[in-house]
Amino acid sequence: MPGYGRDDCDPLSGRGIEQAVTWRDRRELPAGSAPIRLRFLLRRSALYAFNAGPELAPDPAPVRSLAIDFEGEAPARGVTLRGGARVAADPERGSTVALLESAGATVDLADTAHLGTDFTLALRARTSLRRVVRLFSSYRGVGNPATGELVFDGNPASGVLRLIATGQRVQSRPRYFADGLWHHFAATYRAGHVELYLDGRPVGAGEVLPGSAHLYYDGSIIQLFREPGARSAVGIHLATDLRVGEDQGGRFITYQDAEHDTPAEQLIGAVDDLLVAWRAYTPDEVANVAKGRASR
Repeated sequence: MPGYGRDDCDPLSGRGIEQAVTWRDRRELPAGSAPIRLRFLLRRSALYAFNAGPELAPDPAPVRSLAIDFEGEAPARGVTLRGGARVAADPERGSTVALLESAGATVDLADTAHLGTDFTLALRARTSLRRVVRLFSSYRGVGNPATGELVFDGNPASGVLRLIATGQRVQSRPRYFADGLWHHFAATYRAGHVELYLDGRPVGAGEVLPGSAHLYYDGSIIQLFREPGARSAVGIHLATDLRVGEDQGGRFITYQDAEHDTPAEQLIGAVDDLLVAWRAYTPDEVANVAKGRASR
């Protein structure tokens, strides 16, 4: 970089933690959007820290994402196959996929409970069923969904996709996917605004308001949501990690009843290309992922 070479830099000596670096008559780094690489030449000295000045714009922190394609000999870290779920080759896709062939077969995704204010859920799925099938779920499986639970599912019979969060539902327009073939499903959440996608195309949108939806109504407030247009500064935080293929299940006791979940929404078929990203993908990014192109 002209004017900022080794011969231009004024040498520093002595002790001190606030010595200014100068390049002859220059006391600041050049402005611009291009990255700058610095090299420090030290002799019988040590560099404790370097402050590039208040105008420095550091690279944004990488956004966390979990992408699972079931390739390799063992499941990826944080992925657990349960209830007979197994990985096998799929000739149609030319890759390995996760087979969910019976009730209780699921894929559990660790460290996915805290989704925050922006996130994306997506996967490919194939099923011959003609009823609701769970894609992603942290729902207990009985009663009305409440705060701390999330459902992303689809119904091949009606062609409707649905995302439920904080006790509120966002549904898609009917679209045909009851052909037993592979389809790509995606949902994005951006500060309460939800977009639903089928095979990379937007099919529905809606709002999830900040607030609370209780498990059971016992004469008190059953739900409390803010006014339309309000945005949550906290986002979506779940009681459990996400599960692919069915609800969390189990036995639940209220103040007067004991209830059991049944696997009525079990996805029987196969899943692949699971994605949980802690940012909301744009429509173009969703379309690229649906086509098999990587996006980060």
